[in-house]
Amino acid sequence: MLPGMAPTLPDGLTSRAPTLDDAAPITHLVRECDFAAIGESDYTEGEVVATFGSPGVDHERGGRVVLDSDGAIVGWLWTELDEAAREVFVDVFCRRADVTNWLYEHGLAFAAQLSAETGVPLGVYSGCFATDAAYAQVIESHGLTVDRRFWRMRLDLDPEQPYVAPTLPPGVTLEVASDDDAGRRLVHRLNEAAFVDHWHNTPRTFDDWYERVLASVGDDPTQRYIALVEGQPAGLLVADDSLAEQRESYVRTLGVLREFRGRGVAKSLLANAFAVAAARGHRRVSLTVDSESPTGATRLYEGMGMAVASEIMVWTRPPVTAGASSTA
Repeated sequence: MLPGMAPTLPDGLTSRAPTLDDAAPITHLVRECDFAAIGESDYTEGEVVATFGSPGVDHERGGRVVLDSDGAIVGWLWTELDEAAREVFVDVFCRRADVTNWLYEHGLAFAAQLSAETGVPLGVYSGCFATDAAYAQVIESHGLTVDRRFWRMRLDLDPEQPYVAPTLPPGVTLEVASDDDAGRRLVHRLNEAAFVDHWHNTPRTFDDWYERVLASVGDDPTQRYIALVEGQPAGLLVADDSLAEQRESYVRTLGVLREFRGRGVAKSLLANAFAVAAARGHRRVSLTVDSESPTGATRLYEGMGMAVASEIMVWTRPPVTAGASSTA
C-alpha cells in the first residue's frame, strides 16, 4: 500500500494492478462513465492499450483496477509522470463516489512517492467533463482547483457537400511532412514554436516529443501537414486515426508561428483537413481547444462551422515539497 492512501476499500471490493487483458472491460467502464457525464463516448480500446506503452505510465505502482465480488471491473486509475512538466496526471473512471475517492487517493499517494524518490516537487493535474459533478467534487476535495477549460469541437461532414482542397491565400502552400528524421524534426520545431505562448506550454526535446508521438493512438505520418508562406515553414496540422473506427478524423495539433498569423494559414490547414477527412470517408472532424486560446482559435473554428460538443475542466495543484502528504 502506498503511503498516505485510504487503508481499505468498501466491503466486497478488491483491487490490483491493471493488465492488457483488462483493456476491453476498462473500455466498457470508461464509455459507461462518459455516457453518464455527456450522453456519448468516443473512447476506444486502443486508448487503453496505448497507456501501457506511454512514457511515464507505471501501471504496476501508479495504476489500479477495482473489482466487485464477481470479478467485474468497477473502477480504474491510471497515472502518468511528465518529467519535463514536473507533474503527474491522475485520472479515475468509476460510477461510485467512495471507490472514486479511494482510487484518487491512490493516485495522489503515488505522485507523492515519485516526488520523494526523485527529490523533485511534482504538481498534480486531472481533467473531467464540466457536467461530471460527482468526479469534480472528489477532485476538489483533494485540494485541486480549476485552472482552465477546454472545448471538444466538431464538424459533422455533410455527405451532400463536396469538400475539396482549399483555395490558398497568395504565397501559402501546404505539403505533407516527410517521414524521415528531417521531416520529423521540422514538425517538432514548428510545434515547439507555435505553442510557446499557450497556457501550460512545456518545452520538449525532440526525443521526448517523438516518443510521445509514437505512443499516441492512431499516429499516421501521412497526416502531418506543413504550411509554408513564401517558402518558409509557418504552421502545422497533425491529424490521426485514433477515432477512425468511428469514421471520425481527430486533429491533434494545429498551430501557426506568431509572425505568420492573420494570413489565413490556420484556416487553410483546417479546410484541407476537412477535405482529407471527407475523402477518407469520415463523417466528422473533431479537435480539442483551449476555451481561452490567446490566438483566437475558438472563433476561427466556429467560423468554419465547428461547434462545441463538450467542455473539459482541467484541475491543477501546484508542486508540493518532496515527501509531503499527498492529500489535502
